[in-house]
Amino acid sequence: MNFQIEDLVALQLTRGAGPVRINSILELTRILNLSLDTLLGTEAGQLQKRLPAGSQELAPYLTACTDEMRTQARKLLGITQKQGIQTLPIYTEQYPAALRTCLGKGAPPLLFARGNLSLLKEAGVGIVGTRTPTTQGLHIARQCAQIFSFAGVPIISGGARGIDWAAHTNALNAGGTTIVILPQGMLTYEIPEILHTALQNGKALLLSEFIPNTRWMTHAAITRNGTISALTRLLCVIEPQKTGGSIQTARHSLEQRKPVYYRCTPENRMLFTTWPTAYPLLDLTGRLQTEAILNSWQRSTPASLHQQQELFDKPK
Repeated sequence: MNFQIEDLVALQLTRGAGPVRINSILELTRILNLSLDTLLGTEAGQLQKRLPAGSQELAPYLTACTDEMRTQARKLLGITQKQGIQTLPIYTEQYPAALRTCLGKGAPPLLFARGNLSLLKEAGVGIVGTRTPTTQGLHIARQCAQIFSFAGVPIISGGARGIDWAAHTNALNAGGTTIVILPQGMLTYEIPEILHTALQNGKALLLSEFIPNTRWMTHAAITRNGTISALTRLLCVIEPQKTGGSIQTARHSLEQRKPVYYRCTPENRMLFTTWPTAYPLLDLTGRLQTEAILNSWQRSTPASLHQQQELFDKPK
């Protein structure tokens, strides 16, 4: 597959060109054995002649990707490179296979990363939850982060205040590693001191699927939840609300048949009772089910072992 990363960024800057359409365009370049550069900005009439039947709906997005967008993409990439931010296109070996497996053509076409990329090679555990936890909720998050960190498992969460942040910080305090999946671009995120130190020490990774100058937006946070779920092998969700990011992440994991361990507040205790792969974090005596959680982790299969090769063949 022949494309320059700046062309891929420019395509992401095009209005309406989301992950599914961009991945379809990349697949089209592979089928036609053409570079993405060849198709971008092509006049509509000429483009229609080149595109095979069934792919004409992609033409407006290719035509709309102008030279101005490509120039903007080039400038953004120059800034990210100077700041040590790496780019991971979907067809490269460094790109986490679990995203392709779990999200299919909805997988992010391009990831931006800062920190220890080797953490993506290990299956992680997700710990997510409310932004306004109880004291017990924070205690459970700390316990979950510690038991998996002691087992050498990276802790994955979304960087939000509350349970997410407790998971990240307690993983690092326990000598473990953590991956922060950002709901915004890498250039608009102000890195807290504890994460800055962890990045320098190879203990952390920041990951974003958004254009580097993207500010926090609700739809970006929603999209990010699917990425958290896809990268995890098991999810712990603590005091989720009936709506919101943590319950969305849990539902993604449950739909993917991944083990989900939960701790709900009394008013939300029925959220997970009908799901066959959902289990309470605490036993009847109120203690964390450490052995059961670790056993579920060991029995679960990393998503990367079942890649959707028919959708994402490696370029020859």
